[in-house]
Amino acid sequence: MAEEVLELDNRRKIFELCSKSPGLHFRELQRRLDIPLGTLRYQLDVLEKYEILIAKEEGGYKRYYPIDKPGLLKEKRILSYLR
Repeated sequence: MAEEVLELDNRRKIFELCSKSPGLHFRELQRRLDIPLGTLRYQLDVLEKYEILIAKEEGGYKRYYPIDKPGLLKEKRILSYLR
């Protein structure tokens, strides 16, 4: 199912960026990808619904992480402090 969800170009770009830079927040994703805010919000919701990305509230920001990363919980805490 994940392959089908990632067939859409915008979703694939979002997933790839979150995989390369886990913990980015919504506005940073929008700046880096140059995707309209409404489109980005919708595509992030779809990626969360299909459990491809997970969002966590950290330091007043909603940050996005790929679910399939090993050791993600430890890394999330470290990345949150670094950002």
